[in-house]
Amino acid sequence: MGLQSNYAEKTNTSFSLPAFITWIFTLGLCLVLNQLFGMEIFFLGLPGWFIAALLYMGTSKYLQKQRQVLTA
Repeated sequence: MGLQSNYAEKTNTSFSLPAFITWIFTLGLCLVLNQLFGMEIFFLGLPGWFIAALLYMGTSKYLQKQRQVLTA
């Protein structure tokens, strides 16, 4: 996929923005699904996991590409 392994360690950052964005968005979406649509909490784990995985990969790829453009 073109992602660099151990990106936060190699760039010497202690905070992962892709992980933060993924957590906030996924938790918010699952809360909306639970509160507004009445989806039971134990049914949210699997779709939440897939959403989080795809979102994390997408934001990581985007932010790594942006940082390469800025440092080049």
